[in-house]
Amino acid sequence: MSNPNLLVYIVGPYRAPTPEGVQDNIRRAREWAAAVAEAGYMPVCPHALTVGMDRLQPDEFWLAGTLELMRRCDAVLLTPGWNRSAGSRSEATEARTLNLWIADAHNMDPSRMPAALLEALPFARAARLGPNPA
Repeated sequence: MSNPNLLVYIVGPYRAPTPEGVQDNIRRAREWAAAVAEAGYMPVCPHALTVGMDRLQPDEFWLAGTLELMRRCDAVLLTPGWNRSAGSRSEATEARTLNLWIADAHNMDPSRMPAALLEALPFARAARLGPNPA
């Protein structure tokens, strides 16, 4: 069942010691975002939204802005390697504080999106927003 109104924020490393490493991190995040879209949900992939704009503002600007994007989402997908990134750990902590639904894709490949994730996502928005007043 497709639900483009359900927003899934992609959490994973962005920064790396080399430009190639950054590009690899962006590519991996986009693969996960594509898997979320193929499953019928709207991915929010900060890696893709901010690529190439790093130097326009300091890191703090981007970190604060992407955290705000995440706050507006229904669910969070932690991609492999997220726990090795300070920014990703911050996002995971904030997601827990906000009581967002969190899926950890540790040691998974985006081509094999876990069935439990797909089955649980429709409930994430309802849990966040509460019962429909109508």
